[in-house]
Parts: sequence; C-alpha cells; structure tokens
Amino acid sequence: MQRRELLKCVSVGVCGGVAGCTSESGETPTETARTFERHVSVAAVDQASGDPPVRFDVSVSDVAVTSETTAFLSISTTNTDGTDWRIQTPFYKGESEDASEPGVLLYSLDAADHPPRGYEPSCYVDPDPSQESISYTGEGLPTHELAPGETATDEYILVNDPTDAGCFPAGEYHFESSPALYDKNDDWVESVDLSWGFDITIAAAVGSR
Repeated sequence: MQRRELLKCVSVGVCGGVAGCTSESGETPTETARTFERHVSVAAVDQASGDPPVRFDVSVSDVAVTSETTAFLSISTTNTDGTDWRIQTPFYKGESEDASEPGVLLYSLDAADHPPRGYEPSCYVDPDPSQESISYTGEGLPTHELAPGETATDEYILVNDPTDAGCFPAGEYHFESSPALYDKNDDWVESVDLSWGFDITIAAAVGSR
C-alpha cells in the first residue's frame, strides 16, 4: 500500500502512541459513567498502490465514546475511472491489525452480526476480558455498483474488544482490507489490487485525565 495522505487529528487529546496500548489517558480505577469518555478521530488513510479506479476516504460521524454511546465511522468509495465498476464494501468487520495488543472492533452496519446502534459500553465498570474469543457470521460481502464519478458510503460502529483487557484503550489502531473489484460483466478483476488501510486514534477526553 502507498500512503497518499495524512489527516490532521481532530479529537480532543494527543494523537499518536503505540497501537492498542494504554497510557496515562487510558483506563483508571476511578472512571465512572459520568467521567468515562473517549474521542475518536481519523489519523491516516492509505490508498491502494498503483493507479486504482476507486478512492477510499474515512470520516468519523460521531466522535464520542461514553457510557451511553459509541463512535460511528463512515467509509466512502468513489469511482474515479471512466468505467462502471462493482466493488465489495471497503471494510466489513474485524479487529484492529495488531491483535496481540488491547484493541477495538469495527463492524459495518450491513453485517448480520453488528452490535445494535444503541450499543452502550459497559466495559468501564470492569475492564477485564469478558470473552475468550469472538465469532463472526460468514455471510458474503455486500457490493456497490458505481458509475463513473459515483460515490457509495458505508457506516460502521466501533465497539470494545471483549477478549482484551481495557475499555477502548487510548492509542492508534490500524485496519486493513482488500476488497474485490468486478467489471461490467461481473468478472473479478484479479490484476487490480485494492489493498488499503486506515488508522484511527482513540484519546481520553481532557476532563477524564
């Protein structure tokens, strides 16, 4: 992948840090429903290498994670070519890439097993792991049919990883995906590699430090 752009961090707090690790802005034993708060921002977006016919962009539509709500992200796919294409959703579901560190999970709201929109983080009460593993449903990936210049947007929900200690640990998290591309005859275009990725930053709100 070729990193094409670096986005300015817009969250309250400091960007950066080792992926998935806790810090002074992470969990403390004194956090309560009133004080628990995280802010989520996009740190960087990688575009596929070469000259791909589509472009991906990531934004955070709801930035705050509290005891009553979580953050939502949007990923847009734009056909920058002069040809009609069909493309798989740019990311579907899964954990951040460094699975050896405490992490977070991201689900497309098109996924059959995505948590409800009204998901309420309760991990601040007990940040110890509550599950040994995570099971995902195995349905096929949805696709978008894009005419030249057309954009499709997918919405995602961010949830805590119940297999790791912590509750939305502060840090930077990397997600990767390799969506398949199909031509107008619905043939898979194997010669085009759309592998790409993006980083998000989770930071504790200033008042909770």
